[in-house]
Amino acid sequence: MEKKEILYDGFMYDVTSFIPKHPGGGVIEYYTTKGEDATIPILQFHNRSMNHVNLLLKSFNRRPATLDDYALTAEKKKVHDEMTTEYMKLFEEVKAEGLFKPNYMYNAVVLVEILTWFIVGAYFIRNYDGYLMKAIGILMVGLGMGRSGLLQHEGGHNSITGKPKIDKFLQNVFFGLFMSMSAKWWVHKHSRHHAMPQRIGHDTDMELMPILAAYEECITDPKSIWQNNWFLRNQFYVLMPVALATYIPVASFVLSPIWIIQHGYIDEAIALIVHYVIAIPSIGFVPYVLAKVVMGWYLLNNFSLNHTHLATANEPCHWLEYCTKHTANCTNNFFNDWFTILLNYQIEHHLFPTMPQSNLRHVVSRSKVLAAKFNLPYRVFTLFEAEMEILKHIYKVMIHIRNVCKKAV
Repeated sequence: MEKKEILYDGFMYDVTSFIPKHPGGGVIEYYTTKGEDATIPILQFHNRSMNHVNLLLKSFNRRPATLDDYALTAEKKKVHDEMTTEYMKLFEEVKAEGLFKPNYMYNAVVLVEILTWFIVGAYFIRNYDGYLMKAIGILMVGLGMGRSGLLQHEGGHNSITGKPKIDKFLQNVFFGLFMSMSAKWWVHKHSRHHAMPQRIGHDTDMELMPILAAYEECITDPKSIWQNNWFLRNQFYVLMPVALATYIPVASFVLSPIWIIQHGYIDEAIALIVHYVIAIPSIGFVPYVLAKVVMGWYLLNNFSLNHTHLATANEPCHWLEYCTKHTANCTNNFFNDWFTILLNYQIEHHLFPTMPQSNLRHVVSRSKVLAAKFNLPYRVFTLFEAEMEILKHIYKVMIHIRNVCKKAV
């Protein structure tokens, strides 16, 4: 068996036998490649369980890391270390301020709002005959499912209560019972996104084909129907009616059940069954499917605002570089905070993924200062600008696909 090591805090740890046991899945293998420093990722992914992590690390064989392990020149290694030092200073500062403590009141208010959308929306669908009122009800139910994404997201990052086991249970409630999707499937994908955002071959949020091509480099085989089909060649025009509308229903009705069955997740199967038993009889199958479409439009639009239109990464980066070069914010105001389910603080969220999202606003000014110290970008778009950037990017990729496919004919 090939020996596999990860670089953590100046040492190379032998994790060959641990990889199959890693609770977070195969994402650990991202850091077994030369030049990948797992120091900050391990700290941030396991921020609430570092005592256990440190005990585990002591059980691994280790050796001092060399300059060759970092795959950096001496000059770049110096900058790399300075970035880590400054980042750790900020991390310890915001941690001391209590910004990693759960915000129970905020989560309670969000839960009440979500339940209100569900109840009022279902009432409109069930009790009014007119198409307009039913359409409003469908929008409400769809918005309720979409906004449940805020709480499931917090659960996935262990920031609802700060207790991982409880938060994973609550994530299944909000993602499974409220949204009919697999929480563990989401974590499997989302951990890879946070590990290396916009990194080709690593960030699974970029893998939306054959419905949507998120970046030009994903077209490697124009003879493949997976990469060359009518939807991709016309993706700018079908983005709203097809791509955004279909991904979430497909993930709900197909991908999540398959994942749950393959892995035997009984708790998630129960959550999905209870969801369907309650939701579909309550509002009817057609209104339910349409509400899922609304949920898809709402969530995928918000997911795209801070990443999709930015440059891709092709080689190892420092955690700080990933968070600034390949992530952007939307302006923070009351409406944007509400509409984007706090995903408009995306730079801060990637810097500190286990910090409750309602606390991220308190780090914005200091994140800007940290980025400026190393001449790194800190981009902030208005909501309208971000939407336009997405459309321009999707159009640009579509033209690239058409040109590549023409040459292949």
